[in-house]
Amino acid sequence: MKRIIASLAALLCLSTTAYATVYSPTLSEMLSYSLLGADNSTVSVNPAAIPYDNGVGGAEFSVVLTPTTDHFGWALFGKNYSNLDLSSYDSFQLKIDNNNENPWNFQLYLYDNDTASSLHSLPATLIADGSSDTLKIDFASNPLFNFSGIDQVGLFVFEDLPIIDELGRKDFTAEFSLSPVPEPGTFALLGAGLVALPFIRKRMKK
Repeated sequence: MKRIIASLAALLCLSTTAYATVYSPTLSEMLSYSLLGADNSTVSVNPAAIPYDNGVGGAEFSVVLTPTTDHFGWALFGKNYSNLDLSSYDSFQLKIDNNNENPWNFQLYLYDNDTASSLHSLPATLIADGSSDTLKIDFASNPLFNFSGIDQVGLFVFEDLPIIDELGRKDFTAEFSLSPVPEPGTFALLGAGLVALPFIRKRMKK
């Protein structure tokens, strides 16, 4: 049993040192997100833009984009902060599920008001209808950005929208959900428990 405990302790140490620290907003944080902006050439008024708990650990969003010209229509969801300090993290990650019948592009977004600089996950990620993906901003790849004074956290959703599509529609609804991304150390601890379980059972049978 002592060996098992020592092995678990070693795995715990590994999970907290060898793995990156991920900033992924909690469900309660994402439920406080709002529609921060949209392309001036689109009308983006939708009561459903207020996110709600989808019951499976994610926050559900919906927004209607009505283009007035053929162009990329976009909307920005997120939250305003006052010098949010993310300097102790290695990355910003979110899992996105596209619940719409059309593909949409997504980009994570950070903004620092003091330096008037923004950061996006690049390139933009096109998520097909009914599909999901995990987006990431790697902090180590952006050493000049001020991660200790974040004033906005969120994401863009956008697509090249015609005034009227082939079905005669004049507006387009983006429906998607956001879910937190567990830190890699969480999976390491789960793995440690699964590895130790057979030994514990064997010990208990003796």
